[in-house]
Amino acid sequence: MDQSQIDADQAAVAAAQQAEQAAEQQLTADQSQLQAEQAAAQQAAADAVAAAATQATDAAPAPVASPTADALHSIFDRMEATAAKWGSDVAHEFHQLISEARSHL
Repeated sequence: MDQSQIDADQAAVAAAQQAEQAAEQQLTADQSQLQAEQAAAQQAAADAVAAAATQATDAAPAPVASPTADALHSIFDRMEATAAKWGSDVAHEFHQLISEARSHL
């Protein structure tokens, strides 16, 4: 083997090593990019779930007033106004009972 062949082989080895290093650097960059994309996708999924939960809460229908409940509240209001005029322990107990009844509506 002559010197020119040895030089050519060494140049080929050096080129192969440089190509290998470049490939490893590209692989590292690709892996970093993939990890960043995966993290972004996970965050986007979490954000989508949070947004859906917020939209579901925001879109929940408001409680519909029941005519019966409205009538009962009106009666309770009048009863409390009457009991307030009594100014006694009986009025206080009456108010407690009305409050308890309201909590069940």
